[in-house]
Amino acid sequence: MKPLLVHIGELAAGPREIEFSFTEQELEEHLEDLAAPRAFHRVKGILTLEQIAGAIEVTGHMEGFITVQCSRCLKPTRVDVPEFFQFIFIEEPDHFDSETELSGNDLETAFFHGDTIDLEPHIWDHVILSVPMVPLCDEACEGITYPKGKELRAPLENSPWEALKNIKITK
Repeated sequence: MKPLLVHIGELAAGPREIEFSFTEQELEEHLEDLAAPRAFHRVKGILTLEQIAGAIEVTGHMEGFITVQCSRCLKPTRVDVPEFFQFIFIEEPDHFDSETELSGNDLETAFFHGDTIDLEPHIWDHVILSVPMVPLCDEACEGITYPKGKELRAPLENSPWEALKNIKITK
């Protein structure tokens, strides 16, 4: 994927749209820590950037999905990436107050320094956060199912530990 660098000066003329896509290989490299097995499918989207009162507002729409294992039954499970996201870039201040209380809107705010913004890491954050820590194929998933009539705690036949029952310890 080509870098998603935006020059601030280009936004003075008005809003700008940027299309992007992540290939299966790029997804695999960035999401390698997900539990295997998994399958990656192209993720693509479009960003709209607009300069508003000294801030850069970025709204985006993404579509695509990733296949991971259900945490309960281990079946392949489709996880959709977020469809809509938004963040705001403001110029990095020279100094920060030692204690600043954050609001909900501050979680969507990032700082930039200089005349360019790299959007790629922020988009990857949204892709990575779209994958749940405990993916489920269905909220009602009961986990691995066993054949009927099979007792889960049945004694083993021909157990390798069977011979230990015959050992007699004398003191």
